[in-house]
Amino acid sequence: MDSEILGWIAAHRTPWLDAVMWALTATGIGGVVWIAGAVATALVDRRRRMAAWQMGLAILLTWAVSDGVLKPLVHRARPDARFEALRVVAGPPSSLSFPSGHASSSAAGAFMLASAWPSARVAFWVLAVAVSASRIYLGVHYPSDVLAGFLIGLLVAWFVRGRTVWRWSGERGEP
Repeated sequence: MDSEILGWIAAHRTPWLDAVMWALTATGIGGVVWIAGAVATALVDRRRRMAAWQMGLAILLTWAVSDGVLKPLVHRARPDARFEALRVVAGPPSSLSFPSGHASSSAAGAFMLASAWPSARVAFWVLAVAVSASRIYLGVHYPSDVLAGFLIGLLVAWFVRGRTVWRWSGERGEP
């Protein structure tokens, strides 16, 4: 199924969408957009400072699980290494494919920011899905890489978000 989806996407690429997808991928590098969102949230509302720390921890743990443990363990090559016909937009990454680090950090980031700033949760989730989808569109990940990465990010963020661990004495409302 991964191959069929990649083939369909490759057959329907357009230059303007290539540029959009590359921009989305660039925003997801290293989870920087999510950390920046957490810092901005903390600056706007001091009560949400702990959310910025939680975001940093979630992104760090997500990276450790995805890139530090699972990529070397699974050792899955990128799709372009398997399918010569798959043209990778903007050149292939040098790291392994499974799971997608962009998807895992995006899911963790959206989860954490949506928890800290519920009124903007739809925007966070749309961005997370778009960044994740860009990895498939660009031909650097299989759909299953992205799905696995997204699930890893959700699980790590859920673990980090634990409600009682992060409360400061005297703090009211959400941590």
